[in-house]
Amino acid sequence: MSVTNRQELIVARAREKGFARVAELAAELDVTGMTIRRDLDELVERGLLRRIRGGAVPVTLASAGEAKGSPSGGHATRHVGIVIPDMSFDAGAQPGSPGSGSSLVYYFGRVLAGARSEVESAGGRASLMLLNRGGAAAESGDGPAQERRIVEELAGRVDGILLAPNAHTGADAREYMDWLEGLGVPVVLMERELPLKVSSPNVSSVRSAHELGVGAAMAELRSHGHERIALLVHRPSQTSTWIRDGWESAAKEAGIPAPVYAVEELAGWPSAAAVELFVDGLLQAGVTGLLCHNDNNAYAVLLAFKERGISVPGDFSLIGYDDDYASMFDPPLTSVAPSRDYVGSLAARLLLERIERGSQSRSVHVQVEPTLHLRDSVAAPPES
Repeated sequence: MSVTNRQELIVARAREKGFARVAELAAELDVTGMTIRRDLDELVERGLLRRIRGGAVPVTLASAGEAKGSPSGGHATRHVGIVIPDMSFDAGAQPGSPGSGSSLVYYFGRVLAGARSEVESAGGRASLMLLNRGGAAAESGDGPAQERRIVEELAGRVDGILLAPNAHTGADAREYMDWLEGLGVPVVLMERELPLKVSSPNVSSVRSAHELGVGAAMAELRSHGHERIALLVHRPSQTSTWIRDGWESAAKEAGIPAPVYAVEELAGWPSAAAVELFVDGLLQAGVTGLLCHNDNNAYAVLLAFKERGISVPGDFSLIGYDDDYASMFDPPLTSVAPSRDYVGSLAARLLLERIERGSQSRSVHVQVEPTLHLRDSVAAPPES
């Protein structure tokens, strides 16, 4: 059967049933699912079908008119779904600290701002959905399934999705990629990444190169003569994994011990008692420099130092991470600043291009190097 005949049959099936499923079409036409997906992409570009999860539906007269744009020949208004974690359950902030509140204040706010600006500048519109890290769904173990239901529902009414899932494991990477592929709309992961060995032409990613940011922080401490340095890393996530990996790699290359402390292993964190106990451990180990992921945790450590009369940077050097509030601390902290606005903007740009070009576009995986902002919190270690 020719490509033209096959695509005509696909459109006919969609109009007969009201939908056309990839699996059913592949079985009926004795071709691969990838062949059917390419056909659907072409038919969507021609304005004959609209993609949904697992297949496509016929374009009605009303929606066909929308797809062709305004009478003056303008492009369609692209509808982009943005899905990010709501970290209000897990911001790592003490009540009243600079970063207490949801992720819209904590981390993804600037990623969201960059993405939204790019979409709206291109004449599109964005819809936001938040994924809870806590609550009943997380406690019952239904969190991942709930995330998928949210994303699947959104995929049925948007042209593409900018996605920052809460978590996914390497063991499930292939299945997760298959699920993303089955959404029927292009996806760009933001501040997340899947192994390239399970890449898909329909899924791209943009993330901060946290490993490079961590390496720059370690180099800054060592340039001032620090040899006993440590990392405090925030709760488990892909970001904290990249930060830990970058730190351990840099320490190995430098040939120095550089212990890693994880907040989930510090009982009661970020209570004042837990922070005091952590600081005790640092001082007893002779640590003179600390990279603190994130600003909230750095603020807690800085307060503990002040309570003890320990000077930063006279007695101890401290570097923050994320750079949301570090410039306003006393003293202003040197901090690693991921370019989150640019990550969001670039992710949106890639998604809009994929929507416009369809199957002619290719998946792209980008890492954006953070900036180390030098301030007043790093100096030579005190003489022993």
